[in-house]
Amino acid sequence: MDTWIHKLYQDCAADLFRIARYRLQDNQLAQDIVQEVFLLLLERKKELKHHPNQKGWLVKAMDYRILHALEKQGRELPLLDVHQSPEAGHSLDELLPTQLSPEEKQLLKLFYEDNLSYQELSALLGVPPATCGTRLHRARLKCKRYLEKGGKAE
Repeated sequence: MDTWIHKLYQDCAADLFRIARYRLQDNQLAQDIVQEVFLLLLERKKELKHHPNQKGWLVKAMDYRILHALEKQGRELPLLDVHQSPEAGHSLDELLPTQLSPEEKQLLKLFYEDNLSYQELSALLGVPPATCGTRLHRARLKCKRYLEKGGKAE
């Protein structure tokens, strides 16, 4: 195996699995999809060796595979999934103001519950890392503003 593929696998496989597991809520299916994505990489290694954003390509390929798997199961990809917070007994969904948009809630959940970095968010959302930082900052400010007002709409 080419060393760049091996390094890419070591650098990205765990992150891809974490994202897939979060979106699918199924460990085995997430593992299968990550393996499929790396098999696809092996098939297209000549064209991807010099790709400017190999991890981004892997994430996009995984997204397509996830959507396809969910369609086969007759499921849709939920925008938000409920995860219980072990220390408080509440999900982040229950704690966030209802006035936040679904995109803002999703971004906050990916950052805080899944511990995705700006780089990982960037690859997942298809926007530059600085844009992720700006959106996250604005979502935090909006959340803070609503919570300070008692969760009431403006």
